[in-house]
Amino acid sequence: MPDIADILASLPLEAREALLDGPAHTPPDGIMPNFESPPNQNSLVIGIATTGFILVTLLFFSRFCARVFCLRKVHIEDGLVLAGYGTFVAYAWCFYHILDKPGLFVHQWDIRLRDLSQFTWIIYLGTNFHGATLLSLKPAVLLEWSRTFVPHGTRNVFWWICHILLVINVLFYASMKIASNISCQPHSKIWDKTVQGTCLNERVIWMAYSCLNLVSDVVILILPQKVIWRLKLSRAKKIAVSILFAFGLLTCVAATLRIATNLRYLNSPDQTFTISAVSLCCWAEMVFLFVVVCVPSVPKVAKSLGATRAFTTLRTWTRLNHRDTQIYPHPSVPEKASYEQDDDSLMKSLGGEPNIDYFRRPNEHGTSAAEIGRLTHIVAVSEEHNLSTAAFECRLQGPGDTYDHSRADKEGRINEKSITSMSQNYHTHLV
Repeated sequence: MPDIADILASLPLEAREALLDGPAHTPPDGIMPNFESPPNQNSLVIGIATTGFILVTLLFFSRFCARVFCLRKVHIEDGLVLAGYGTFVAYAWCFYHILDKPGLFVHQWDIRLRDLSQFTWIIYLGTNFHGATLLSLKPAVLLEWSRTFVPHGTRNVFWWICHILLVINVLFYASMKIASNISCQPHSKIWDKTVQGTCLNERVIWMAYSCLNLVSDVVILILPQKVIWRLKLSRAKKIAVSILFAFGLLTCVAATLRIATNLRYLNSPDQTFTISAVSLCCWAEMVFLFVVVCVPSVPKVAKSLGATRAFTTLRTWTRLNHRDTQIYPHPSVPEKASYEQDDDSLMKSLGGEPNIDYFRRPNEHGTSAAEIGRLTHIVAVSEEHNLSTAAFECRLQGPGDTYDHSRADKEGRINEKSITSMSQNYHTHLV
């Protein structure tokens, strides 16, 4: 295929300008170029890019909080993750910048030849930011796993495999980026094909980069699984931990799709359209790689924020409310104002003695008071105001604890106001 730069150099000035103002690729029959507002898929790309960016940002700051505020320890992999987030943000800038003009999934015949270099310049920057992100995150993953699964001061087989893979990944991604950046002479011909010069075989570089990247993802995915299944945990916990560290499968899927889209790009004359799919696959790969490196820190942050305690309290509240409706029938109203406290350590009525037999006799539901445990049931009644029975539960601190009677009036009656106050202050459940 003749080089467009050589064709332009052979044309007179007027013909050259006319060619530069024309479409960057010959449109199909019956299709007119649209340079002003070409059809695109910007809405789809904005949705995917924004969702991924928000997800990565939340995960990154979750990891940051876990390291700085919870563990209060920072290691070299945390610096690599920070560097990776910086290059990820730079890639996001490329995404949003190219959406302004001309957009993604735009056919090449809808772009002027003289404007094509602006598109390919952003793509060139994006590929470098993508490579720099992988160069930071994959060593961070390997360092973190060697620190997680290997005791401190030990260098076993797993430790050596992690560090050998780390060195291989660093050398591989660094060499690929160097090769792609010196692939053309002069350097500007990488993104501006109207410049005369020479380039290496782009197909070899792109396919080698994509295929070896997939191999790296698969190895990193499989690496911790053997160690996880040797841990002394229950089968359910092993499955949970295995899934937690298996988010790398999503990275492998994105890397596989990237190979397929690369093949289509390299074999298509409409390269501005096909390179858009490659860019989305690179974006997805980076997002999923951040998931791999940051998700293990999320439970620690959730625990520090009390999410686990809140969930447990909510579950206990629901369980106790359900149990209360089954254990405690609604009592009848006595003739005189009185109160009763049913507890495994004390059950007295006004003017009465402890009813010890109550704890040994099952109630009508077949449940004895001893089986009820520390759940306290207080009944307050007032004959003066003809109040309906009010029941609420309070949490006692020990076997000798009793309810503070100061809230009742001095004559032994519990008025409506005290019932409301006690109900608000003591309606808590066992955790």
